[in-house]
Amino acid sequence: MSIADPSIQHIFQLNNIVMQANVANPYLTQRLFQESEQHLISEKPFEFQSSLLRENAHVVDLLSLKHDGVSRSTSKAITTQAAPTVSSSINSLSVLNAAAQAKSEIGRAGIKRLLPVLQERPNDVGLLLTIVQLYVSTNNLESAISLLEPFFKRFEESETASLQDVRFTPGLVGILVTLYSLQGRKSHVRTELTKATSYWRRRSKHEPLSSLPKSLLCATGVTLLENGTGEDLSTAIEIFGELHTQDPSDRSIVAGLVAASAAAQEESQRNQISDDILSNLTPIPQLTATVDVDALEFKGIPRPETSSVTANASTLKKRKIEEPRPHEEKKLRKSKVPKDYDPAHPPKLDPERWLPMKERSYWKPKKKRGKGGGAAQGATQGGLAVEEKDKGRTQDAKPAVGSGGGGGGAKKKKKGKGTKW
Repeated sequence: MSIADPSIQHIFQLNNIVMQANVANPYLTQRLFQESEQHLISEKPFEFQSSLLRENAHVVDLLSLKHDGVSRSTSKAITTQAAPTVSSSINSLSVLNAAAQAKSEIGRAGIKRLLPVLQERPNDVGLLLTIVQLYVSTNNLESAISLLEPFFKRFEESETASLQDVRFTPGLVGILVTLYSLQGRKSHVRTELTKATSYWRRRSKHEPLSSLPKSLLCATGVTLLENGTGEDLSTAIEIFGELHTQDPSDRSIVAGLVAASAAAQEESQRNQISDDILSNLTPIPQLTATVDVDALEFKGIPRPETSSVTANASTLKKRKIEEPRPHEEKKLRKSKVPKDYDPAHPPKLDPERWLPMKERSYWKPKKKRGKGGGAAQGATQGGLAVEEKDKGRTQDAKPAVGSGGGGGGAKKKKKGKGTKW
């Protein structure tokens, strides 16, 4: 198939690359991607096409583990735009930059890498939403909410119109409202939607009604209808009335306006629904034309589906109380039975067998004896007396030892008879 237009040929080749499921070699995919870019030297696609092609190129680089290159190239594009912004192209690059900063890791490891980056770029909406998504993937909704609330509060207190526009962007408000709904915090849902709706309604006084976020205001009107108080119903009538002025053909808006007006307490609010407004809704006979009343009565009233917890509880209540079964004695193995064991007369078990031996009532400590018995013990105990006795004997024996050593050296010689001088 030959395609003359280079840009169309480039897009066709990229689509073929993307349609290849389970790419085993991401480096080969990157090479094919770069080869297809050579056809765009002379001609360039439109800006909305160029942004998508750049994002595809960054994704291919991330698959090829070129995290540093993606981080540098996306950071240059992000810094050219003032933060915060709700631009889809810039926030998409922020998400790719976050993936490069996290080294393509997800879960707690990715959050640990991205939280320091968020401190450096606290106004980066794409980076913030990436971390929120990682928290949600780990079922940590509380941390995701605690990350969004200070971000909203910081911009809400600002007097700059651009920052407040980012704060009350329907997409960001919808994320926070969804997290509140998952936790069952209905009052927070109502407060957040009412706050955002009041902001956009104030903006509509200076701007055309077409600037109103339709989905956000419809969600706020439905929430106020569920509450059912007089003030909330009046606000819901005003919201659906403004939306009906903007788009009279929308049946969901007409249904909300009729429901809010019918539940209102004041007659003036109930009587403001004209036949022209009701004509936009499907007539009741047309809705009930295909309903078989006899078949509905025959089938009966369907029971609502119960959760697994309540279903288990109901089955436990209906279950009869079972009688306790008699205790069956287990047969002992031969290897664990003593030789003289008689099953008819088993030995009595010691009631104190669970206590340590020293804590049992019949335990008696053994007497300690020396290695050599009593004689050795007596010799050991009287060692000091024996030494003193031997010492005395030694002192007494010293002269005897000296008298016998020299052959009579201790005796005095007799004076011989000699001549006188």
